[in-house]
Formats: sequence, structure tokens, C-alpha cells
Amino acid sequence: MDALRIERVCWSLLLGGFLAVLAAGLLVPDPTGALWVGGVLLAAVVAVPLSYWFFTWAELDDARVGDRTVELVTLIAVTVSLRMLLNAVGVGGFVNSFVSIGGGYAAFSRAQQWNPVRRSRGEAL
Repeated sequence: MDALRIERVCWSLLLGGFLAVLAAGLLVPDPTGALWVGGVLLAAVVAVPLSYWFFTWAELDDARVGDRTVELVTLIAVTVSLRMLLNAVGVGGFVNSFVSIGGGYAAFSRAQQWNPVRRSRGEAL
């Protein structure tokens, strides 16, 4: 198994697990029992392969190891940071969501240039 596939599997497990917990929370109202755990496992059986397929489909032809990790970590870090900053200065609601998601997407779209693998080969410059 090559490193690009390992990266895809790791992110698929994270995204699929997150989606499975959300789906189980929507379908099973009591999150304390064994029924909820069964709902999470059942949803994970569907969500993890779908997220792997999505990451495979969305991959660029010139993808390098670490591209997806740099993109997603940048997206999450910038979005959460902007949301916290805007909450600290009293901006909430739609404007907070719009600005934080927009800033996260802007950073996400430029993040491949920050991949250390690309930079070491001179591809990102």
C-alpha cells in the first residue's frame, strides 16, 4: 500500500467516523445506550467507504503525499481560528459562519503550496 493510499484511508476513517456519529445522533435519540453504539457502527459501515470514494474521486492527477493532510488541517485550523476570533469581538450569526468558512476555503485552496514534500522538491514555488 503506497503512502497516498494510507493518507486517504486515515482521512476516510476520520471523516466517516464523524459522519457516522452525526447520523447516529440524528437517528437514535438516546446517545447513552447500546442502540446508539450499534447505530454508529452501522452508519460507519456506510460512511467510511463513501468518504474513501469521495477522497479518491476528488484527488488531483498530480497529488503528492501530504497534500490532503495539509489542505484539511489548514481548512480546519483557519475556520476554527476565524470563528473564535469573530466570536471574541462580538460578531456572530450568519456573518461569522460566512467569513470563517470563506477564509477556511481560501486557505484550503492555496494549501498545496505549503506541503513540505512539494517544497523539498521545488514544486510548490
